[in-house]
Amino acid sequence: MSTMKRWMVLALWAMLSIPMLVYSAQAAQNQLRLLVWEGYAEPDWVEEFEKKYDADVQVVYLSSDDEMWTKIKGSDGADFDLVSVSTSGVDKFVDNNLFKPIDITKIPNRANQLPQFQNIEKIVGATRDGKVYGVPFAFGSIGLIYDKDRVVPAPTSWSVLWDPKYKQKVIVSDTSEVGISMVALSLGIKSPYKLTDDQFTKVKARLSALRDNMLSYYSSSEESLQVYEAGSVDLIFTPWGEQAAGAFRKAGHNVGYAIPDEGASGWIDVWAMTKGVQNEELALAWLNFVLEKRISSELTTRFNLGNTVSESTDFDYASRLLWAEPVEDFTKRTDIWNAVKAGQ
Repeated sequence: MSTMKRWMVLALWAMLSIPMLVYSAQAAQNQLRLLVWEGYAEPDWVEEFEKKYDADVQVVYLSSDDEMWTKIKGSDGADFDLVSVSTSGVDKFVDNNLFKPIDITKIPNRANQLPQFQNIEKIVGATRDGKVYGVPFAFGSIGLIYDKDRVVPAPTSWSVLWDPKYKQKVIVSDTSEVGISMVALSLGIKSPYKLTDDQFTKVKARLSALRDNMLSYYSSSEESLQVYEAGSVDLIFTPWGEQAAGAFRKAGHNVGYAIPDEGASGWIDVWAMTKGVQNEELALAWLNFVLEKRISSELTTRFNLGNTVSESTDFDYASRLLWAEPVEDFTKRTDIWNAVKAGQ
């Protein structure tokens, strides 16, 4: 091929490539990439948003906090625009410069939120140095499921888990962080996320005593239901709270759900924006969209989750929850938990 022909071919290729490059750039500008827990980006919500904003929404569902950290850290925040994260986990991302502040003045539907969620400065983990890093979206509790036919009267204290009449009838989620906080609350400790060495000693002894009543540990909400259905289980300590109780009832079981008088841990999931966000205006539009009263309320009707917009009699105990905070020493909690499991 002559030099002239080569130049003509290259020129033609370049001319044909320009529209493709323009299309690719436009597609990226109108694409929103979400990393979320299941239920936070429902297909019908996504479809409605895409039509409204002529956008392409890509959704990746999470299975664990560890996976969230790996995906965000691994790409230095470049692979996703918005992520749903618990307030107790925000600090780690901010410390590693993976999240960027959110301009909440550009989210008009924040006005729809309940007063306790509008006062965002009081939500530990949602702000840093006066800047907002998390917009509250959903909440729930870490509580106690009980068989209403066999646990009478309804439990009002965590101490029921240690009652000798429930020997081998208790199952406990195999989650060291929340499990140790629950045991601390059962001891009347007011700051279950910031334990002293002396308090850790008491918690370990109390946790060891619980083994006498335990049938088993379990690793997921689905497994807790399977264990319950396979044998005589009366009490279930669950970090999946209202969702798990709803699943038990849906399966036809007569269970109740309790927030003991000593209080219980509560979690708030927020929307956070990564530092690699491609289209900040589109991301803010999504945050505004999901805070519409109709959309947020569907969190409760579809998934039995607390939402930050509408009041619900099923979640009237929110004021008794101690919102989760980063714990004093995650490694120490894990070591104690594993030692007790090993009978040490």
